[in-house]
Amino acid sequence: MMSSYISTDPSVCGGEPHIAGTRISVELIQDHISAGYSVEQIGHIYPHLSSDQIEAAIEYDRDAASFSSSAVTA
Repeated sequence: MMSSYISTDPSVCGGEPHIAGTRISVELIQDHISAGYSVEQIGHIYPHLSSDQIEAAIEYDRDAASFSSSAVTA
């Protein structure tokens, strides 16, 4: 399920999922999480993002990974 905070548009971020109204990709947020950054730290890097937007990107990525792994095992 796509959150209202996450959007896809072929003219933004090469069509990859991104935070709506920005050019910040879900992948970029996940890269920060993988590097050990907290939601609060990411919020300091991107002060125009709300914690809800950051959390939505994390959840979207988690859901996509879950869907991908379940499709492989099916």
